[in-house]
Amino acid sequence: MSVKSNLSTLLNTLRSATDRSANDLAGLRARIADCERLIGEAEQAPADPATIGLRCRVLVDEVIATVRARGGLLDVLALPHDRFNPNTASVSAETIKSFEFACLLSRDAAIAGLTREAIAAGSDSGLTPLSDDQRNRIIEKLSAEARGLAASEELLIRQLEASGLSAARRVGADPSVLLAPDAELRTLADA
Repeated sequence: MSVKSNLSTLLNTLRSATDRSANDLAGLRARIADCERLIGEAEQAPADPATIGLRCRVLVDEVIATVRARGGLLDVLALPHDRFNPNTASVSAETIKSFEFACLLSRDAAIAGLTREAIAAGSDSGLTPLSDDQRNRIIEKLSAEARGLAASEELLIRQLEASGLSAARRVGADPSVLLAPDAELRTLADA
């Protein structure tokens, strides 16, 4: 074989390896972007109906407790007949908001109505409702995957640099990954 032929073979091999590395890097970066997008969707997903119902129940009970603690109208209405004054009752009634009245008059209906409206508002997002537990699990899983992919990306960039090639690092890459020793990156990448 001639030197020219050997050199041509070597260059083709190098080009092929560089192209594979560039494709691998692009694939890693695409999957990292997917993980980040899915984490954002999980963070923005509406609460599931059970969580919404619980939140509405807590809210309505808090409103009722606040109105009762504040007294006013309820205290005036409970006065003995000889001390009751309709004008005082009217003034006290004006201090209670309509939502507070609704909660006082029909706790269960207020909870059901709020829950129904909140679920409808959440369905407008187009995202699947998640419980807090589901949301946390999804975010934890995707974050771990993204971190492992970022470690693989950094290892590949370091291999390219060791070969005399350069590759730009992603904007927003985690500094703890960029500064991690190779052994730690291999552990993260294999996780």
